[in-house]
Amino acid sequence: MAVTHEADLFDYRGWFWPVMSFSDGLRRSIMQRVIDQLEMMLLRYSRVLVVRFDLHLAEYSSNNGIISLFQARLSKRLKKKYGGEVGYAWVREQVNAIAQHYHYALMLNGHKVNYPSSLLEMVEEIWCALGNPKPYTPKNCYYLIHRQRDDEIKKVVYRLSYLAKNYSKRKRGKQVKDYQTSRLKSPA
Repeated sequence: MAVTHEADLFDYRGWFWPVMSFSDGLRRSIMQRVIDQLEMMLLRYSRVLVVRFDLHLAEYSSNNGIISLFQARLSKRLKKKYGGEVGYAWVREQVNAIAQHYHYALMLNGHKVNYPSSLLEMVEEIWCALGNPKPYTPKNCYYLIHRQRDDEIKKVVYRLSYLAKNYSKRKRGKQVKDYQTSRLKSPA
């Protein structure tokens, strides 16, 4: 997989957002859904915390049951602790025959939580309790963005574009999804 330092532009409803450039390109449907959910969170909250982490499995799974279970448990705990909506996006990737892994982005009300330390402890506790290794947290794993700050939003969209790369999403059964996002709708 070749990642260049150049940025491509992604057309989202007539707005052009810089995204990472990959030799295999980006999956438009993933990028669209990720930005949709980020937009829905920013419509609800003037500040949004976005946190990125990776989840590796102890062994291969032919389905996404483990990530669905993780998401349900995490959302329940987050809503209890912080209230409000939980936005998320995950992608399933598999480079070799050993096991898949998931790249994950979590979006929360930035007025309730503006630093990820206790949140990442919760993620680790839930994921490890499911029999998996400790989650990986990449460098600069979080962003606290503000609704009217396009410069901040551009950085997040660029960072989250990594989830939409085509490379490593082909090794799965036909009935197995390779991504999922929250389904937040525009607030009334």
